[in-house]
Amino acid sequence: MDFLCVGFQKCGTTTLDAILRQHSGIVLPDIMKETHMFYWRREPDKRLLFLKKKYFGNVNDESRIYGSIEPNFSEHAKDIYECFGNQVKLIFIMRNPVNHLYSYFKMAHRVGDFSIVQPKSQADPQLDAAFDYFVRKYLVRNSFSYARGYIDRGKYVNIIRSFLDYYPVEQMRFYLFENFINDPAEVIGDILVFLGAGTEKLDYEKSENKGDRIARNLFCMHINRRVWCIENYLRSSSLLCKEIYKIHNALKEIILTHTERESTIKMSDNARRICEKYYRNSKDELKEFLNFDLDNIWYK
Repeated sequence: MDFLCVGFQKCGTTTLDAILRQHSGIVLPDIMKETHMFYWRREPDKRLLFLKKKYFGNVNDESRIYGSIEPNFSEHAKDIYECFGNQVKLIFIMRNPVNHLYSYFKMAHRVGDFSIVQPKSQADPQLDAAFDYFVRKYLVRNSFSYARGYIDRGKYVNIIRSFLDYYPVEQMRFYLFENFINDPAEVIGDILVFLGAGTEKLDYEKSENKGDRIARNLFCMHINRRVWCIENYLRSSSLLCKEIYKIHNALKEIILTHTERESTIKMSDNARRICEKYYRNSKDELKEFLNFDLDNIWYK
């Protein structure tokens, strides 16, 4: 593996994947964008063999650049080092952590992730009220839960430091989601130089995931949860192939047409203030580490 985009979720990685797939010199996983390979119930050596066979078709063209865009790899610095060695290049894309958390909450609502969207908030038809409950429970009362891990993924500097234990900063590139959306050509151009890929004509407007959809109701959340569980099962299943995934994807799209809806609901001002306070110290540390003007791009 030559490069990995290891972070972060809800920061434009699906769009990045769609753009880089157009480049003839770059090879990304086939069938699915994300493999979730470190969650597979396989021995490490068998895990890597399965990855090569199922997602890269045992392609071995040394003239091309191999990579994967896996935002859930952000918590697996040691696993990446042990699996892919010390030469892999790392890409991080970060957005305002408050918007990142809200976008992730909407995704959790859409796919029926009940570790994030708690029972009390499921019954509330208003997404902003559901998020307010989530914020009060975990950021104000500091309740302990599996959700804590997702919340703290917005403390980007801590995750970057975990990779610095294994990789020099020269093998890393850091980008802001806001800059990527405003000028994708500039960001992609810099990434291609970093990877050593040649310049090609690419469609920079290829946006694949707008993150504006949620489940219609509690019942639909349960249905969507089962759909996504099947997809996660397929990622590491010996049954995985283009034909099987094509059938699954077609059925998924039919189901989601009836179980999802668009949402333009914004988080409340109070929830935003609480979130900004929660992430402020981490944001300031990141600003100092990267020398980025995050006060003006994100918030003060």
